[in-house]
Amino acid sequence: MTAPQKELWDKISNFRLDDPDASFTFSARLARENGWTKEYTNSVIEEYRKFIFLCCVSKSSATPSDPVNQVWHLHLTYTKSYWINFCKSTLQREIHHNPTKDTYLLGIVVAISIQASGGIGVGIVILIGFIIAIYSAIKMMVTTKAILTAVTLGVVTTTALTAVVACAETAVADINFLVLC
Repeated sequence: MTAPQKELWDKISNFRLDDPDASFTFSARLARENGWTKEYTNSVIEEYRKFIFLCCVSKSSATPSDPVNQVWHLHLTYTKSYWINFCKSTLQREIHHNPTKDTYLLGIVVAISIQASGGIGVGIVILIGFIIAIYSAIKMMVTTKAILTAVTLGVVTTTALTAVVACAETAVADINFLVLC
C-alpha cells in the first residue's frame, strides 16, 4: 500500500458513523431496520469501509454487496455526515451512489417481452440468455480485476468477493428464468 493509500485507509478506518451524543445511533438504526445483530452490523460497517476504500483507489467501478449497500443507503440519509464529514473532509472526493447499469437487465426484459408476446421461439430466448451470461462473465472479469487491485493494496474485501458471487448467481438465475419461459 502506498503512503497516500495508507493515510486514506486510516482516515476511513477512524471515521465514526455513530454520533456519541445521539440517543439512537447510526449502527442501532441500521441493525433495527435490517434485523441484524450488533456484531453483524459492526462487521458490515467494516465491509462498507473497505468498499469505500476500494471505490477511492480502484480505476474500475465497484458494486457493493446487498448488506454493504444497506449501510451506504442509510449513510446517504445522514446528509451532513456523508457529504460533508465523510466525502469532503475524510475522503476529499465525492462518491456518488448510482444504480447498477447492467445492460443485461435490459436484455432480460426484452427477451421476456418477446417470449410473452409469442413473437420468437424458445431457442432465441435461450440464445439471448447465453449472450447475457457472456456479458456477465466479462463484467465479472472487470470486478475480479478490482478485487485483485484491493488484494494487492492489502485490503482484502469480502464485499468485492460477495459482489462477484452475487453477479454470477444473478446471471444463472436469469438464464434459468429465461429457459423456463
